[in-house]
Amino acid sequence: MNIEEALSQEHSKANATAIKNIILRDEKLINDLMNLFLGSDYRLCQRSAFVVSLIGKEAPELLIPYHQDMVSALASSDNDAILRNTLRIFENISLNEDLEGILFENAYNLFENPNHAIAIRVFAMTVCTNISKRYPELAQEMMVAIKLHNSTEAKPAYRSRARKCIKILETALK
Repeated sequence: MNIEEALSQEHSKANATAIKNIILRDEKLINDLMNLFLGSDYRLCQRSAFVVSLIGKEAPELLIPYHQDMVSALASSDNDAILRNTLRIFENISLNEDLEGILFENAYNLFENPNHAIAIRVFAMTVCTNISKRYPELAQEMMVAIKLHNSTEAKPAYRSRARKCIKILETALK
């Protein structure tokens, strides 16, 4: 199967799910998908991001060889689909300490940047919260940052996620 052709056909949940199912049956195709996801064609990046997100939920182990590239993409990409879906995947998985530190730094920079979409910022907030809850001094700093931004953010989605993250950090600090 040609992943690029399949992605070019249409941008829909049904198509993304079909492509995900094909890749899960033929795992060699994951490399083709990830090359498109991390590539320079905006539309293919956007369409492949949905498939990568679905794979991240169902078979996150397939993405392990690409973690380094995905973490790096958080610092270098200006494609919202890559940022949003990469952060969504990293919300629910753990990385080794070296990569975790880079992930935290990249996610924190996205969280702090008011020019990014709220979805990107709240996913970044959750990634940072999940990492920092294991490190008390980092958890304290993260809680302060969330509270500071929460006082100035007007978006309900942001405030809701901030409350959840603060609870997680408060529990971790007890």
